[in-house]
Amino acid sequence: MIDELLSAVARSPELVAAHDREGWVGLFADDFRVDDPVGSRPVVPEGGPDPKASLRRFWDTFIAPNDIRFEVHHEVPRDDHVVRDVTIRTQMPQGIEVVTPAHLKYEFRRRDDGLEITHMSAFWELLPVLRQSIHPTAAHVRALSAQQARMLRVQGVGGVLGFASAMRGSVGRRGKLAVLDLLANAQRGDRTALDRLGGVAPVATDKVIAAGRFVTATVTVDGTPGLLYATFSPRTRAIREIDVYV
Repeated sequence: MIDELLSAVARSPELVAAHDREGWVGLFADDFRVDDPVGSRPVVPEGGPDPKASLRRFWDTFIAPNDIRFEVHHEVPRDDHVVRDVTIRTQMPQGIEVVTPAHLKYEFRRRDDGLEITHMSAFWELLPVLRQSIHPTAAHVRALSAQQARMLRVQGVGGVLGFASAMRGSVGRRGKLAVLDLLANAQRGDRTALDRLGGVAPVATDKVIAAGRFVTATVTVDGTPGLLYATFSPRTRAIREIDVYV
């Protein structure tokens, strides 16, 4: 099962690199959900004859015009899902490269011909990525203008606003500090912190991401690379659940 999961999760970036839209769309279940970035309006099936029309629009907006490469630093399969620590390098037609530090989570379900993706979550921060496109050069201006025009044409005003909503409502710096404080307490041997972390004391690297009501982090556990996913309560903004993957 582990080899099957890792093989299935590798297909998405392979098909993105090959610009194979229908192959990529075919990886997903009919009741798919895509959160990319987490905190923005999710891409979900629509009514009508083509339930994956929204997924195709997502491809046409963000993938089709660009050359995208995934650098996979670490991945951990567990049960029916895989988490990945990646850097996404997007080469835009105007020659601009945008570098996105991200953590990904792919959830799968078995079908007759293998595994299908039911939910893909991409944890990355929108504002730092946008800042890479905002420079006073002709190439950057053309790239930003082309991306905005494409989003309006393909997604409409509602889609643009839904994408931008990733910058609102994030647990942000406060959420990151809450996770880092918890890890520091675990390192000091605090029993409550250790219990919340499943008995381990992860050490955070400098890759800590706040997206929506989640904070994710690249960590090490006794020298072994891993990933941490913290879910925050939407009401209290306190840490509700933590998963550590090694």
